[in-house]
Amino acid sequence: MTTQTLKPSAQSLWVIFLLVILGVGWGLHFSLIKIAAESGLPFSGITALTTIGILIFMLSISAYRRRWPSMRPGALRFYLVCAALGYIIAFFVELEVSQHINAGELTLIVATTPVWTILITSLWRAKPVSLRQILGLTLGLAAVSVLIIPELSFDSGSTTLWLALAFLVPLTYASYHNVVEASWPEGMDSWQVACGETIAATVLLTPLFLVFGDGVGVFLDWTSGSWTIPVMAFMALWEIYLYFEVVRLSSAVVVSQANYVTIISGLLWGALIFGETISGLVVICALFTVAALFLTTERS
Repeated sequence: MTTQTLKPSAQSLWVIFLLVILGVGWGLHFSLIKIAAESGLPFSGITALTTIGILIFMLSISAYRRRWPSMRPGALRFYLVCAALGYIIAFFVELEVSQHINAGELTLIVATTPVWTILITSLWRAKPVSLRQILGLTLGLAAVSVLIIPELSFDSGSTTLWLALAFLVPLTYASYHNVVEASWPEGMDSWQVACGETIAATVLLTPLFLVFGDGVGVFLDWTSGSWTIPVMAFMALWEIYLYFEVVRLSSAVVVSQANYVTIISGLLWGALIFGETISGLVVICALFTVAALFLTTERS
């Protein structure tokens, strides 16, 4: 049975399952990046090597399936726009603002992505959003805010300018979600779209890495934490596919909910890998997040 033949209720459950797996994978990246960074690898090198690894995996799968991404002009524009929004802009804004605001503030700001997604969906695309979806988004944001706000340091010296600039990150991601849903290339499946976007991201990132990165030296500086790079590349392969599959089966508003799952799963992975303390509040917030997912993915 394919997803096209599932009843609406069964498909909603399937989407929720994919969404949770996606958020859990994204959450694990925080711990893997921490291991890689603490081993001495520069962040730009981690990004470059991971992107190359994803590209190799994507091309291998396309060759095995004998289904390549479309090279039509419209599809090429789609790949480039998605790569710019999903990879380049948000990545470099995060790198810049993280030097001027604390991690808790940035996490909370990025957690507003679903809210911006629903606003863009309603205003820019004039697409109706149900009350159930609004309630789900509000519940999810409330759940993660309870976790993040107590950790904020209000005497960090963060300026209004840098805090405002940080909102470019969720705005970029929210735009990305809507572009993917609205401009999906006709006749292409999730693997083809994922491969096309990865090719475009590699093309855009390569000159930036050569100019602003650490050069080819990072490829020779293999450290104790370098094992995380192929792991992250393999995980990202499936996460990119799952992202596009969730958008294909549901909507931009639904896929944005993965941000809530990511924050909670990131805390749980940190406890499992680094022994970080997790309070019972995390479990409660996780339950609220699951409820939010059911509200958001409910089909009429």
